[in-house]
Formats: sequence, structure tokens, C-alpha cells
Amino acid sequence: MSLNPQTLIERARANTGLQEFGSAPFRQSLDILCSSLREEARLSEEGAAKAEALLTGHLEERLRLEDFISRHPEVLDPPVAPAIFQIGMPRSGTTALAQHLSEDPALRSIPRWESKRLTPPETGSHGEHDPRIAEIRAEFKEAFAEMPWRQKILPNNYDDPAEHGLLMALTFLNLQWPTLFRIPTWTQWALEQDLTPGYQYLARVLKVLQWARPAMRWNLKLPPDLFALEAIAEVFPDSIFVWSHRNPVAAISSVCSLCAQVREKQGGATVDPLEIGREQLEFQALGVDRAMAARDRLGEDRFVDVRQADLGRDTMGTICALYTSLGLEMSDAYRANLETRMREKPRGRFGAHDHELAAYGIDEADVRGRMARYVARFHPDLALA
Repeated sequence: MSLNPQTLIERARANTGLQEFGSAPFRQSLDILCSSLREEARLSEEGAAKAEALLTGHLEERLRLEDFISRHPEVLDPPVAPAIFQIGMPRSGTTALAQHLSEDPALRSIPRWESKRLTPPETGSHGEHDPRIAEIRAEFKEAFAEMPWRQKILPNNYDDPAEHGLLMALTFLNLQWPTLFRIPTWTQWALEQDLTPGYQYLARVLKVLQWARPAMRWNLKLPPDLFALEAIAEVFPDSIFVWSHRNPVAAISSVCSLCAQVREKQGGATVDPLEIGREQLEFQALGVDRAMAARDRLGEDRFVDVRQADLGRDTMGTICALYTSLGLEMSDAYRANLETRMREKPRGRFGAHDHELAAYGIDEADVRGRMARYVARFHPDLALA
């Protein structure tokens, strides 16, 4: 495998016919990521080719975005609309919450088809003839056929709201990489970095997306945001955080299962479940630790808490209570859309996601012990177990 960063950069330039990546940083992170992928990720030949294609795709998208901005500099003039950042550990209900909020006409989400092709066409953006929609719909259909387990774990489609990790990946400061690949050197480096430049670039891209379709308020969601709440608050001063909570024992078990399946599919190699268990418990617990410390400094008025169990048991009531806490109107149009979604896309419609914590070499006591402060505050019944 090569995974040479300069080769990938030259390939992206050749594929697009463009040269300028803009001034936002990306090279140091890309260099370390490529080194970590070569030396630590245990990629098969097929896995290395997939990794190269993934990184090259991000470089190409950044070239296209910067070219678009150079031709339409006015898109950067308006401020980014206020944002609701949905935070929480992976597998804690953030996907379901983001999907429910995406039904509100007053909120602007990033549909998955848009996140895959961020640069808008010059005309017809978001219209029925937007060429990106049919292209990404076909990609999702192919992915469902190739990975039938995916909908059980991540029940979403091409038009559901995406995480903004694909936007963060344009600076390669995206803490989703450690789920996709075994990259301990890059992970340790990234955890020591100031992630503010990544969120500044996120704001830059959101301005482009606002040009394509205006936003009154953004509906944004990315679990690794837990690591960078103060950077988010600095870049997005009007933001509010909605923290989704789930029993961390169940959440860690589920995220280990997801990580194992994604790495095996992405990297084409056998994974070590015991290594994943230790790694993911520490990584996710560290994110929660940092988020709780940031919450103490930012103040409780920036946060609203939602429990996955409540969302599943009484979706409408939980959303109504959330909107009251946020000071937002629950419009008739939103209520009707949400009722339609709950009826047409019921929870668990693709089957249950089965996972066992013991398969990853850790147990409930390990999770409760490592996450003792979080458990004591948000899951006191679990603390007494």
C-alpha cells in the first residue's frame, strides 16, 4: 500500500483539475493519519485501497468547495445560523433524535445526500433535478445490499440527516476516524490538539450550504463533539447543546459492536474484539469526561438533557418537552410531520441490533468504574447496581 499523503493530494488535484485547498490546516493531520493507517491499521490490500479512496474523496471535495467559494465569495458574508448541537456517546439515541428534529420545517439539517456531495451545483440546488440526489440514492441502495446489517445498527437513508463528521473530515480533524480504523498514534495526537480550526472550517462549509438552502436554525449531530464543546461554543456562540443519555453499559456494548463491524468491512481484516473493548471504553469515557468538565465551565444554561429511553417510550411528549426547554415553537406542521415519521418509520423496523459486552472483554463493573462521575450524575440507579 502507499497511502502517501502527497500522492493523494496530487491525485485529488488531477481528478478535479483544481489546485487550491485554502488556508485552513489539514496537512499535518493527513500526514499522521496516513502513517498510522500504513503502520497500525492492519489493512488488507482492499482495505488500503478503500482508505486511499476515502481520503482522496475528502481532498477532492475540499478542492471543489474552495473553488466554489473563490467564485462566490459572497456566500461567506452572512453569519452561520444558530445551531442545536446534539451530543452524547455514540449509540445513545442521537441518531433518532436528529431524525425526529429533521422533520421540523424550521430546522435545517444536512441530508445524507448533501453531506456526500457538499459543493452545490450552480443552479437547481435542492430541487427535484439536483443531480446529487439520484446519485447518492443509488449509492445507499448498493450499500444496503452489500451490508444488510447496517440498517439494524444505523437505520437511516439517503434523505435522513447526516452527521457533520464528513465536513470535519475536510481538515482531517475528525474524531470519527478511530471508529473506522485502528490508528492509535493518530488518535493520541488528535486528542492533544486544539480542534477549533476544524470547527472553523465546519462554519465555512455551513455558510456554503446555507447559500444552497437557507437556514433559520441548524440541526447538527456528531458524537465526537463531546471532545470539543468549548471550541464549538467559541466558533458558534449562539449554539445550544442537547445531550442524549443512555445507560452507558448498553451504549459501550453497542458501539463496540458497531466499531468491530465497520472496521472489518472498511479495513478488510480480522479485528480483535478484546482490543476494541478496552480501546472504545477508554475513548468514549474520555469524551464524556471532557464534556462534563466543559459543561461545568460553560454553564448549565447552554445544555438540555434528553434520555433515549424517554424518546423511545414517548417520542412526541419528549420532543414537546425538549422544545419547551429550548424555547422553540412546536408548530402544527412539525407535529404532523413527526406523527407521519413515527407511523411510517417505526423504531426497530429493521430488527434488533444484538450485542454482548462480554464479547469485548469488559463487563458492567468496568464501565461503571471508568465512567463513575457520569453514572453518578445521570444514571444513579446504575451506580447502585
